[in-house]
Order: sequence, then C-alpha cells, then structure tokens
Amino acid sequence: MQTQSMVDELKLSDKQTQEVSAINLKYMKKITEAFESIKGDREAMRSRMNELRTQMTDEFKTVLTPEQFAKLQEMEKQMNAEQRQAPPREAK
Repeated sequence: MQTQSMVDELKLSDKQTQEVSAINLKYMKKITEAFESIKGDREAMRSRMNELRTQMTDEFKTVLTPEQFAKLQEMEKQMNAEQRQAPPREAK
C-alpha cells in the first residue's frame, strides 16, 4: 500500500509517516529483488510475496494503533476485492 494513501486514510502522525515510509521502501526493494531473482516460477513468486506481505504487516502492526491497523486491514480487503473484479490483463 502506498504511503500517501496510508497517511490520508489512517491519519498518521509525522513519526508514523516516517516509519511507514521506511517500511514501504524496505519492502518495495525486497519485492523488486524477488521479481528479479525468481523469474518465471509463479509458485515460488507467490510464496515469496506472501512471506514478504506477512513480514510487512507485522512491521506495520508495531507502528500503527490498533484502530489504524484494523482500518488498514479493511483497506487491503477492499483493494483485493477490487483487484479480483478487474478484467484480466493481457500478456505482453
């Protein structure tokens, strides 16, 4: 989830904004590395992405209040539901 949408929706403090931004940057780098190293193996990529998502969620949990974390989970559910309803993308 992008930092700015989290700031806006979760009403993050300045300190939380810095911490969330650092977490997002850290995991974007890890995700990029995973894409580069696991090319073509969809199952390995799915597994690695789930692992990274779990780690990132655990870090967010340490930064956010319980109310903010609950709202973040709700935002992620909504985003996932919207992605499932989107038409499939064409292969390049």
